Amino acid sequence: FYGGGASRLGLKCLEPGPSAQNMRPKGEKKTEGRPASLSASVPRRKTRSPATPARRSTETDLLAAAVRAGNAADLPRLLTSASRRIRDKGIDGAAVQEEEAGLLLSCLRACASHRSYAHALAAYDSVAERIGEGSSAIWSLLLYCATEAMEFHRCKDFFDRLRAKAVPSSHDVVNMVRYHVLRDPDGLQQTLLASNGAGLHLDAAARHRAVTVCVSKQAPELAALLLSSSVSTSDMDAFSYNLVMKAYAEVEAFEQIFKLYKQMRSRSILPSETTYTLVLQASLDAGDYLKAKQIFDDIRSSSLKANVVHYTSYMRGLLNSGRLDEASMLLEDMLKSPRTQPDLFTYSTLVKAYSDRGNVSAALRILKRMLSNGINPDAVVFNIVLTGCAVRPMEASLVLEVLDSLRREGLQPTAITLSVLIKAFAKTEAWDCALEILETAPERLDLIPEPRIFAQLAQACNNAGRMRKALQCYEALQRVGADLVTVDEAINSRLYHLCAPGGQLAAKEIFNSIKRKSKQAVEGDWKLRPNIAKAKRNRGI
Repeated sequence: FYGGGASRLGLKCLEPGPSAQNMRPKGEKKTEGRPASLSASVPRRKTRSPATPARRSTETDLLAAAVRAGNAADLPRLLTSASRRIRDKGIDGAAVQEEEAGLLLSCLRACASHRSYAHALAAYDSVAERIGEGSSAIWSLLLYCATEAMEFHRCKDFFDRLRAKAVPSSHDVVNMVRYHVLRDPDGLQQTLLASNGAGLHLDAAARHRAVTVCVSKQAPELAALLLSSSVSTSDMDAFSYNLVMKAYAEVEAFEQIFKLYKQMRSRSILPSETTYTLVLQASLDAGDYLKAKQIFDDIRSSSLKANVVHYTSYMRGLLNSGRLDEASMLLEDMLKSPRTQPDLFTYSTLVKAYSDRGNVSAALRILKRMLSNGINPDAVVFNIVLTGCAVRPMEASLVLEVLDSLRREGLQPTAITLSVLIKAFAKTEAWDCALEILETAPERLDLIPEPRIFAQLAQACNNAGRMRKALQCYEALQRVGADLVTVDEAINSRLYHLCAPGGQLAAKEIFNSIKRKSKQAVEGDWKLRPNIAKAKRNRGI
């Protein structure tokens, strides 16, 4: 190397000289300080021409060593020095271009291996006018380096030069997809046409990568274009389609999902369970229940068969469209197959649909069917059934019957349970029943009512103009809860303002009594806790 380039790499200068012409005898140990790759023995009686492959191998080894040593920025100067040495040996014309193209190819491979993409492009710029038409490997590597370095303005030129030399590979098309997604989305169609005209067909792995690039950059329309292109006709499967459908589902482009599904069927591509789930959900989200039924029928007639997710999704669609009877029949169909046994979510979906419409008897029927099939409902499901009692006015006795029925089935009442009961009683203004359930909650439900439940009942009485009943709620809180739980100052104040119109002096007395207890709790650094046993003792139970 001229200019000390080799000395910086710890290598001996290869410029011909006396020492270079005195070849060491065969078997002699390698020269100290020289890399093993450059220390192979050379026959004494015959020296190779600088233009031979051995000479090029030495040059390429040195260039690769520069990249490995972190000196890729020196490649333009090192290539210039190597070119001068080649010309000094009397080589010219096409042979020089071939030599320099070979050296550049070695640089590009080394840079790509060490992710020095910008340096690879700089090395190309330094010899661009001296390599002639280059080779397909050069243009393929340059295309890759340009996309990695995000120098997208170079990609089209490199790809055109590559197509002039050979058929682009699948990897080249993936790199062009990256370019189009980020810089020229409108040009992807032309690139695909050019690739197809050259006889290229993407394999499954490359197609998946290209589709993933489009989807990750929120460009599902380009991914769909890839799937519909002629370059993607071989080894087609449902995986790539599913990726694009998921991307369209995120932006609620349901019509595009239906188009992809139709394209799959026209190409005889077997949909997967994920495909059916995506298309079915898209139909339901779009409110197209006729299409949802068609998709569900396709699932049931396919070799995959429907699973619990498909049935539950379709059931939700039926429920949203008000077809509860069909949904119940669908539940019976699910029970016929071990593969589609309904789970907790399926049952709770149907229970909630009936409860939301006030059909408590049907909700109870589904709940009992659920229990008979070994599915244990949680407190949420029990309270959903009870909520049906508050949808429309229901006799207090019937509400209590539902409560008792639920308790027999395993309901453990909570504050939510009491809140739902208060709402149900308020529908028919059954204030006495509401007060009774709160006052008897410790022994009847093993539950200390929270102060906010008393405030809820007082607010309902106040809204109905029953001020005296609102005051009775305040009194009930003092009797039942004040000695067992800490009453928040905000709730105490709220109750006072709600109940004062029904008896200001009485309300003031209750307010001060509860306030004293709360103050004692704060000053004594203690907090009243719900205590069922104490509540029962206080009531003589």
